[in-house]
Amino acid sequence: FKIYLGYPNFLENITKVMKSLSHGLGYCFSKDRMLACHKNLRNCFKNELRKGGKFRTLLDNSFYVFNTVPDEIRIETFSFSLSVVDICFRAFLKVNSDKEYILEQKKAAGIYNKTFLQIVDYVFPNNRNALKS
Repeated sequence: FKIYLGYPNFLENITKVMKSLSHGLGYCFSKDRMLACHKNLRNCFKNELRKGGKFRTLLDNSFYVFNTVPDEIRIETFSFSLSVVDICFRAFLKVNSDKEYILEQKKAAGIYNKTFLQIVDYVFPNNRNALKS
């Protein structure tokens, strides 16, 4: 989520989605809009990988096994693996869907992180259980 926070309108959009979900209204954006936003974020990631930026720095500094691999192959491999990680996170959340609140669900799935908690605190001050799972 730290990387997401750097993208235009991310915090504004995630706030709308979270508030809508907390009121039981479902997603406040159409599926097409959600997919377009997701695709836009993917394109931003890919551009950062090619041009340098937070994502590229992460790739260069965190995955030493790729140091000897040509840039084009590293970028293609990492881009492909983003989709696989998405699928895994969804599966982990689905398996833990018996939890009452999203934070409990994320903890049980092993994908809980401090930045997501900060976003929840920003959107719902003093109410971390505003989002049901």
